Amino acid sequence: MGRLLSRSTFDERTPEQRAEIAAHFGRCDACRDRWQGDVTTREIGDFVKAQRKDADVKGRVLEEIQRRAAKPGAKGGKVLKQLAGFEILGRLGKGGMGTVLKARQVSMERFVALKILPRRLAQDPAFVQRFYREARSAAKLRHANIVQAHDVGEDQGYHYFAMEYVDGETLDAILLRDGPLDQGRALAYMKQVCSALACAHDAGIIHRDTSPRTLC
Repeated sequence: MGRLLSRSTFDERTPEQRAEIAAHFGRCDACRDRWQGDVTTREIGDFVKAQRKDADVKGRVLEEIQRRAAKPGAKGGKVLKQLAGFEILGRLGKGGMGTVLKARQVSMERFVALKILPRRLAQDPAFVQRFYREARSAAKLRHANIVQAHDVGEDQGYHYFAMEYVDGETLDAILLRDGPLDQGRALAYMKQVCSALACAHDAGIIHRDTSPRTLC
């Protein structure tokens, strides 16, 4: 490590080298004693603190995402375990047009994402019509980057829309974990998004809620 530091200051090293040096410095008493008070040592210390702080923030956010995903659907304060032919397993997310649950379609023995229209919106016929129109429009689309629509209906006073379940990460979770994406990776993701949006546009559908939270 001494030779590496003598050749160049810490800030001039690559991000990977800085991380490697910081990791070594954090566990090596000899290096800490040798370089105590050195300018480079202080740079490493600042880097380690920033990395730990950044990791703590990302860790808390990812834990919250996982906690919310594990939260089951609720009905009047009670756990909603079954809806139509779907066994409720947990919550995947929540948006303006409803809560999305992870469920198992019993008859087909497959996992699905089950979107539930909130009770407050279910009281408005216009929102109900929009909900069903969204589901039926999605059913017409066939594209590798668009989830398939399976079913739509009403049970126990809840309007639901069952769609393909994708076992993966959302783009916002990837960004929280990995930070800003390099150009090639970002372009690869955007190419898939644009291809899917073009397919929907060709079918006369305008998607108005595209965000890292809704992409996976």
